[in-house]
Amino acid sequence: MRPLRERIGYAGMGPRAHVKARFTGLEIVVTGKHASFVATRFHEYEDADWGRARELLERLAAGYLADQTFGTMSAGERQRVMVARSLMTNPELLLLDEATTGLDLGAREQLVAALGGFAADGDAPPTVLVTHHVEEIPPGFDKIALIAEGRIVASGSTDDTLTSEAVSEAFEMDLAVRREGDRWHAVRARP
Repeated sequence: MRPLRERIGYAGMGPRAHVKARFTGLEIVVTGKHASFVATRFHEYEDADWGRARELLERLAAGYLADQTFGTMSAGERQRVMVARSLMTNPELLLLDEATTGLDLGAREQLVAALGGFAADGDAPPTVLVTHHVEEIPPGFDKIALIAEGRIVASGSTDDTLTSEAVSEAFEMDLAVRREGDRWHAVRARP
C-alpha cells in the first residue's frame, strides 16, 4: 500500500483530521514525503526535503504558513498546506477530493487561483478534481467528466462538455452554465 500512497497525492477532508494542531505548515508538508502523519521526529528529513516543502508552500501562495501552527490556520490556509503536502512525493497523479469544502468565498477563490497557477506552470502532475460546483474548476483544468448516480453523463474537453444541457442532466434540473473569462458559473435556469 505504501508504494501506491507515494505515487498518488491526495488532498481532501479526511487527511486533515489526522494532523496535530501543534505542527507547523512546514512540518505538515514535509511529512508528505513518507505519506504518513507520523511526527517528524520519527523520520529522517534532509535539507532538500525541507527546501522542497518550502517551495511547495510558496507555489501555493502559502509560504507565510511555514512557521504557523495548523491549529491557528484558517480552513483555507489548512487546505493549501494539505495540497502542498500531497505534492511532496512528486506524485504521478494528484487527487483533490472536494478540496474547497467548508471554505468561505475568499479562501475558496485563493485556493482555486493557486491551483490554476500550479496547473499552468507545466510541472503539475495530472490532477483529478472532485467537485459539485462548476465555480471551483480552476483555470487550466481542460478535461472534465460529469458523473451522476455512478455513471458518466458527459466527458471531454471542459469547453465542449461543460454545457447547460450536460450539467442539467447530471443534476436533474434545468441549469444555465456560462463561462466568464477563464471561470465557469451555473445557476438555475429561468422558466
